[in-house]
Amino acid sequence: DREILRMTIPLAQIATGVDAGAKYRFPFQIQLPPDLPGSMFCSENHRGGKSGGYCEIEYKIKAELKGSGRIFNYKVERVIDVVSAPLPPQPVPHLIPPVKQKVNFFGCFDVGTITMGARVENTRVGKGETASIDFACKNQSRRGIDRVEATITEEVEWSAGGQNNRMKRKLASRTFRPDERWVKLSKEEMRSLKSSSKCPTSTFRNEEQSILEEIHRAIHDGENRVAL
Repeated sequence: DREILRMTIPLAQIATGVDAGAKYRFPFQIQLPPDLPGSMFCSENHRGGKSGGYCEIEYKIKAELKGSGRIFNYKVERVIDVVSAPLPPQPVPHLIPPVKQKVNFFGCFDVGTITMGARVENTRVGKGETASIDFACKNQSRRGIDRVEATITEEVEWSAGGQNNRMKRKLASRTFRPDERWVKLSKEEMRSLKSSSKCPTSTFRNEEQSILEEIHRAIHDGENRVAL
């Protein structure tokens, strides 16, 4: 346990005693530190119980009625949910520029390349909010693309008493829509591409640059976007 805040708040002066069965209300408010993490619970068994390793952030508010008992004062405590401070409104996008990746068959046979890029509209995502991701690629290989999936994964690590625990789970996933750029090359197209790449001309280099520009435009135009 760690005490975050202790305040002495004079709510009232009761000089004549409290009538039996009477109820009194004393409204008050406190200012929590702005950097507090929100309430949370995480268990390595994914079932929400406290068997096995688990970590928890729990906040309690405690009240003590001074002078209420002959030996001990009357005390009460209650668990409260604390929500983290709202994220700043300014979006923080992230761009993965188009890059070319080699495609190997059985790990050793070169069967072409795939050029791909992606963009996340805003990497600041809170509870109940949506993350929008754009993706585009150009398949210049003999292998087909089965599917492309965007996934948001939660990973939590904690340690206590020299023991380390880790929990990982998938929060959301969406599959991108296939388009004409995903289609694999024919044998003739592949043979022609390999021949051009051996002695690259200005035309070949312009075509390669054009592919990069095409992918860059696609991930900014939102033509293949998923929301998670």
